[in-house]
Amino acid sequence: MTIEASNAFGKAYKKLDGITRRRVDDCLKKLSAAPNLPGLNVEKVRGASDNVRSCRVTRGIRVIYQIIDSAVVRLLYVGDHDIAYRTATFYWLIHRDGQEAESAAEDLGKFSMLNFDSIELDKSFFDDLNRAFYEMQLSDDLARRIPQLISDRLGDGTDGKAPSSSEGSQSEAPVNIIPSDAEGQCRSVLIAFCFDGDSFNDRFREIAYHTGIHCPETKLVIIVTSQWSAKDWKKNHERAFANLKSVKLIYFAGFGRLARIC
Repeated sequence: MTIEASNAFGKAYKKLDGITRRRVDDCLKKLSAAPNLPGLNVEKVRGASDNVRSCRVTRGIRVIYQIIDSAVVRLLYVGDHDIAYRTATFYWLIHRDGQEAESAAEDLGKFSMLNFDSIELDKSFFDDLNRAFYEMQLSDDLARRIPQLISDRLGDGTDGKAPSSSEGSQSEAPVNIIPSDAEGQCRSVLIAFCFDGDSFNDRFREIAYHTGIHCPETKLVIIVTSQWSAKDWKKNHERAFANLKSVKLIYFAGFGRLARIC
């Protein structure tokens, strides 16, 4: 079996110490020779596509790889067990068979992401934003301010609960923000955050209530979340959000960038 290494795998591999690298090398030799060897503890990655697998290097280190065909394996990541599994799921979300990321939402398992030092807002995010603002006939100046509002909230990572807006910042902001410590004037745009420590169900109910009942004139809802539960979304929220009149943009935040979910 031929083994190819992705750039992400190569970068992660270089960060390992010498002893761990040798163990990884030994693991890959076994994988190449006998992919189903029991000692590799090969298993499917929950939340990823069917052809993504993990194999065990040590108790805490995993290699994540993708089966291209019966003769080729592509290495995606190597590292800490939890990070490896989350990386595999995120990799699938943004690269799955060349399809748009939003088509993957209903197939995702329940998971949350990790801290990151800075957020990258790529061209697709700005394209979404500009298109929505054009369709809603909203101010271009406001569109230019929203990326900074999102980046500021994500600057310290998604560990814990999303920070609340203070009373002053909420009343002066050009948009409504959730979570917030105080109610402000209804705006045309709502930005909502759901981090690792927040309740997924409670936050999405709060967003639906704000947009559908409290401020029904809301034209655009931007949700930035570091966790996703497909089961809860389908059961408790999808229909409610479909009935909202506003345009909805939901982004998954992790590993330094945003990926459109739906």
